[in-house]
Amino acid sequence: MFSRSFLFAVLSSTAFLHSVSFVRGYKIAVIGGGIGGTATAYFLRNTLDPQPQVDVFEENEVGGRLDLSTLSGFQYELGGSIIHPRNKHVVELVNRLGLEHRSDPPFSKTSFFDGKEIVFEDSSWTVVDLAKMAWRYGPMTLYKANKQLQDMLGHFDRIYDIQESGDCFANVSELLSAMSPTFPAMTQTSADTIEDLSAEFMREIVGAALRVNYGQYSANATKFVTFVSLAGSEGGLWAIDGGNKRLPYALLAAADAFLIPHKVRKVERSQDERYLLHWDQVSDTYDAVVVAAPFDGTLELPSNMQASVRPMEGIWVTLIEASAVNSSYFGRPVSDVIAVGLAWFNSIGRVWPVDGRTPDKPVYKIFSAEKPSRQLLESVFVDVGQVEQHHWLAYPHYDWSKNADASFQLGPGLWYNNAIEWTASAMEMSLVGAKNAANCAAKHLGLALKQPEPIDKDEL
Repeated sequence: MFSRSFLFAVLSSTAFLHSVSFVRGYKIAVIGGGIGGTATAYFLRNTLDPQPQVDVFEENEVGGRLDLSTLSGFQYELGGSIIHPRNKHVVELVNRLGLEHRSDPPFSKTSFFDGKEIVFEDSSWTVVDLAKMAWRYGPMTLYKANKQLQDMLGHFDRIYDIQESGDCFANVSELLSAMSPTFPAMTQTSADTIEDLSAEFMREIVGAALRVNYGQYSANATKFVTFVSLAGSEGGLWAIDGGNKRLPYALLAAADAFLIPHKVRKVERSQDERYLLHWDQVSDTYDAVVVAAPFDGTLELPSNMQASVRPMEGIWVTLIEASAVNSSYFGRPVSDVIAVGLAWFNSIGRVWPVDGRTPDKPVYKIFSAEKPSRQLLESVFVDVGQVEQHHWLAYPHYDWSKNADASFQLGPGLWYNNAIEWTASAMEMSLVGAKNAANCAAKHLGLALKQPEPIDKDEL
């Protein structure tokens, strides 16, 4: 039986031979095989003319933070689990690649828990919910909050035409300013400075959105990431049948890029002003490089090129089989609960397998800052069965007082996609960063831009 090290050696050799045997056209390296890296490979291969060779480096599984967890034979979303209907890049790619929408799960009531009691609970009736929210938060607060959110989404929509025209941005503030001159400041000011919203709305609605989407608090969060969180609370959200992880796999297949299952250790400038990448005692030269994974301090860059390491927010994801949430724990029957005050969890919600099947026993997903013990879980749930727990570096830690502009371009022909996460972390943000990298590569290498050809579902 071949050892894993032997297989990796073979793959490394194959990758090297593949690279040196390619003698025509440009060669681009993408470091990272998550949604941002695979989308970069897709845009590079399908929107640039002539088509460059693209090598994607990923030491772990393709998909990155779009991961799944298995419990009792069923798979559940571990990472990004929702897609907004106005996420044009995701929507277009899902349609182009022939992926399907997952059926909507049964309705579950959502309750807000302030650490002592349930302070608000929605219903299955939209009109009733609007009336209850208007009574609790004030009708003008609801109107002004929605107006600010829709204004922001309207400005954000401008990025699609901008990127379609081939614009390339060297840093995040330039990209944001192209959408709205107000956006850069929103990434460096506190959510608490949002105007015209009642204290109750900020504490409960805004607090709930930040806790469930980013595991963070309004006192630290920026205005920009706060409105992204609120957008994640709108209606019409959906997911991909079989799991959102299918998207990066489909992007990589459609890109027809070469996957190298190794970690790049060093990037240095070559004598011919290209880039020499080193991995597992192998090296090769590339005309351009795109880093599409969060910097963790282990990738060595050329001495005159620096990228800041952004701390990631650690969170525990617990999947638990249970007959129900213990009504005595919250003082009433509940299903989905979001903490809006001090509590050991951020959110508790019933989840469904990514293939749409119904498990024999209900499954709940918990987000929490600390790992909950079995004893705690058995006090919160009734008839606890199997439990799966994962520590997850899901998104950057946001602190408006320490936020600053971030650079996409680290050097000539070297870009860092994940700089865009300094504004907000989401699948669509990663795709915006990926398209920017492809546009920048076209400009740097003097390539033309074209529209990708439609892809037949049977080709994947």
